[in-house]
Amino acid sequence: MMNDFDLRGNQYYRTTLRYPQARQNELIFVKKWLKPKRGEKILDLGCGTGYVTSFLANQVGSRGKIFASDISTLMLKKIKNLNRKNIIIIKNSEKKIPIPNKSIDTIFSYTAFHHFKDQAALTKECFRLLKHGGRMLIFDITKDSPVSKYADDLWGKYCITGHEGKWLSKEYIDTLCYLAGFKKPKIIKGNTFREFNTLKDVGIFFKNLHSLSCSEKNVLVGLKKYLGIKKRKNKYIVPWRIDIAITSKP
Repeated sequence: MMNDFDLRGNQYYRTTLRYPQARQNELIFVKKWLKPKRGEKILDLGCGTGYVTSFLANQVGSRGKIFASDISTLMLKKIKNLNRKNIIIIKNSEKKIPIPNKSIDTIFSYTAFHHFKDQAALTKECFRLLKHGGRMLIFDITKDSPVSKYADDLWGKYCITGHEGKWLSKEYIDTLCYLAGFKKPKIIKGNTFREFNTLKDVGIFFKNLHSLSCSEKNVLVGLKKYLGIKKRKNKYIVPWRIDIAITSKP
């Protein structure tokens, strides 16, 4: 049975291929805070079609491993097509990830955690997988941020599969980590952006990436209202705030 992410996967994948430079700053942002090391074993939780996964595979090198984990068979097929020996593909549920206890150095999730329905069960499963001293970094949209307001409006109204994300808050993340056994998380307000050559490209990218049924004009109106669109050196810049919760296993 296809899930929502199977339905949206092809369009998401085609959009990232069409605009390869749009999200380059996000990769710099991930590297800055994640600090991936050679030989490290990283679980990429909710990896999607592998935009960040492939980048991380380069960072950890041939001695390292990236466990690409997702619930979407279609998206995982895109990663399989990368044919990378240090990427291990895993189809999982929230309550069971088929990886042995205490075998992962770092767990990483980029803008996927809010999609999981049983976040408490998932956090406990992450605790089981991590080695002692291992890190967990959740990069995501937080409650009442500009991006969450844009998403609640545009995605909520026009996403072809609907969008029922559970946005994170400091208090909620604290509770999840406490119940699972993690150390008290540190919350960092992240600043990143997406870059385009034309205003038309901005509308096409956001409409297609998020599978919106509205016009590109409506997308641009929403972006200007909630996030702002800036012009810098003949490029159009859309601020895209992603916050980070950082914790570790004692």
